[in-house]
Amino acid sequence: MLAYISLEYSSDGPSPSNIDHILESAGLRRQGAFYYLEVPSDDELAPALDRLHGSLKGSGVRYRLSEVREEDAPPAEGTVSRESMDVIAAQLRDTGGSNLQELQFSTSMEEGELERALEKLIEEGRVTAHFEGTTTLYRYAGPMLRSLCR
Repeated sequence: MLAYISLEYSSDGPSPSNIDHILESAGLRRQGAFYYLEVPSDDELAPALDRLHGSLKGSGVRYRLSEVREEDAPPAEGTVSRESMDVIAAQLRDTGGSNLQELQFSTSMEEGELERALEKLIEEGRVTAHFEGTTTLYRYAGPMLRSLCR
């Protein structure tokens, strides 16, 4: 099984390169913006996460278990990977906002998958949607806005 972990670094803690070293020492591997942990079965997931937790304790780094699936298995039908959602959120943060067509072009995602990802991001409070004329503009919601939406 593969367990995908997303991180949120803290400027008060060690540098991302130091955190990379810590995670690699704990048996995690990097894939794009995520780290993943390979475990033989569900029974071994909790102890592996405990080791991860111990490795990051006191570092100021927040982590989230994004997805767990059988090795080489595609995400379940109709679901959107956390990695895809993080790519969209980063794109919106960096550009200040985009419409559906711009996001589809920049992410190369199918329209249905992109719409599901945007719905999920809106539900989580990470993205907002605004109508401008006949177009919907999606924008990244900063930490202050996210905390107000919870």
